[in-house]
Amino acid sequence: TVAEYTHRLEQFARNHKTILEHNATESSYELGYNTMSDWTQEEYKSRLTNKTMPEEDKVYVQHDTNAVANSVDWR
Repeated sequence: TVAEYTHRLEQFARNHKTILEHNATESSYELGYNTMSDWTQEEYKSRLTNKTMPEEDKVYVQHDTNAVANSVDWR
């Protein structure tokens, strides 16, 4: 959905900024991008620790099935 896309894009932008700031320093390692680049810190920690996120940190998106296109131009 548009709401989920916006949420993920904002999170990716935050993580992108963190990566650029870290890589600009003289560190012994470099950060990069992967499939978790649009995750929140809570989602990442939840996956690593196998703990569920607190209810107040969860993002729920209502899907509008009427807004789905009948076809998609993948070009």
